[in-house]
Amino acid sequence: MKKILDIVRIPATILGGLGLIYIIYIHLNAIDYADVSGDKIPGYLTTGLFAIWATAIGVGVMRQKELKVENPDFGTKLKIFYKSLFGEAPTLVIIISVATFLYGNYYGWTYNFEGITGIIDGKMVLHNHGQIIKELTEAEFLQYEAEHIRLTTSNSMMFYGVGTGILFPRLKKIES
Repeated sequence: MKKILDIVRIPATILGGLGLIYIIYIHLNAIDYADVSGDKIPGYLTTGLFAIWATAIGVGVMRQKELKVENPDFGTKLKIFYKSLFGEAPTLVIIISVATFLYGNYYGWTYNFEGITGIIDGKMVLHNHGQIIKELTEAEFLQYEAEHIRLTTSNSMMFYGVGTGILFPRLKKIES
């Protein structure tokens, strides 16, 4: 299992990093309501999360098995948790992982869900489970669409950031 994870880990890390960059790009475009028409989050980004996290969980489990300690105290348990989560990843990668985790949680908890946008009977509306909450102007419709995209991408950003942080290998130092 370890050999398979070592082979898959590098491509998964690269794909996770590229996915994170693309999700951030989509998120930033939705901040100023730029081009929010249609489905802006491709399906392969959602599918990619499962591939990244399946590999990240495997890597974390392998690291935890390698760090097994008899009767650890609380401080040792925290060190084992940290090492099994991030291994020897560079500090910048850890900071990015933690930042995406905190931002995704903050945005998710502060988002005020009123309903989702849709077009019913030719009218732009905000609805929840088929019940129309209110009719929207085009500007309001775009604003609600952008908010929904930002919420979705903040959650994806969190998962891509932490998954990539878990998978990121320690760069070897060149000895002179």
